[in-house]
Amino acid sequence: MTLPNRPSAEDATPGQLRGGIIRLGLSLLILAGLVVPLFRELPLGQTTRTALLAWALVGAALYWLYAGQGVRPLLLLQLAIFSAAAALLSMKIGLVGIGIHRLSILRRVARALLIAGAVTVIVNLVMMLLSLVRRGRTRIRFVVLAPLAAMGLASRAPAQSVPAPLLSITAGEMRYRLAETRDGAILGFRLASPFVPLGQRHWMIEAATSYGWFRSDSGQRRHVFLPDLELQLHTGTGPVQGYVGGGGGLGIVKVDSTYSTNVAAIASAGLRLRVSRRVGLVTELRLRSYDLFRGTTKELTFGLFQRLE
Repeated sequence: MTLPNRPSAEDATPGQLRGGIIRLGLSLLILAGLVVPLFRELPLGQTTRTALLAWALVGAALYWLYAGQGVRPLLLLQLAIFSAAAALLSMKIGLVGIGIHRLSILRRVARALLIAGAVTVIVNLVMMLLSLVRRGRTRIRFVVLAPLAAMGLASRAPAQSVPAPLLSITAGEMRYRLAETRDGAILGFRLASPFVPLGQRHWMIEAATSYGWFRSDSGQRRHVFLPDLELQLHTGTGPVQGYVGGGGGLGIVKVDSTYSTNVAAIASAGLRLRVSRRVGLVTELRLRSYDLFRGTTKELTFGLFQRLE
């Protein structure tokens, strides 16, 4: 049996893209508004409910790949991520079934994979929207690149000779320590651009905003907002780029209806891997120190970036 040749976002017409965006949006609404709440209400353990959700996401990823609803490399990546998370959770359930209650790392890794998979779903939808706008002859990159050029951050030279600005979306685990130590999750958006004054081939300036959450000892959810600005030194313009960076930012913690703000110093080290001319993967370890090490956060994130050229 041969599968129908359904175009993906890379070679679809504007009409096919619009239809794919609508169908993908409807399926995400069904998942978020019906499937996830339904699994939460099942009279099962947390790991079992999460495993069922992971397998549902594997089925959804298979459908999106079959229907061509997105960028094919991203569709394959999210299928692999959700499959790995489902396999790890199933393994954890099997181990508990035979009396082995340790290896909670399987559940933690699976949770991180599910967060990363959710990020790829969001990025896939955003890239479909950008592709539709680009096919409609609207120069969306002007909105991002013009302010950077006005500030002297982006180079006016041809795109082939200098690095392009990078728009990233990242997610991962966060260890928060300020009055209490808790493990949580974090989701962030970043925009990095060549920094002309220091040398545009090796220096970039990155503006980022992140949202993290964790549960206190009493079980209440805490929210952390992390805007920051960082200067990065990277290895060049090759397909694999290592980098280190430093800068500053804020840590805004919401407890009930009150907010507390702390100034943070930031250090980071990461790796970017280009998988196509415009898209790549990024992983990073970022450390924050609040009020001369009175508090810290450690963040290990994975994500995707797109070159804005």
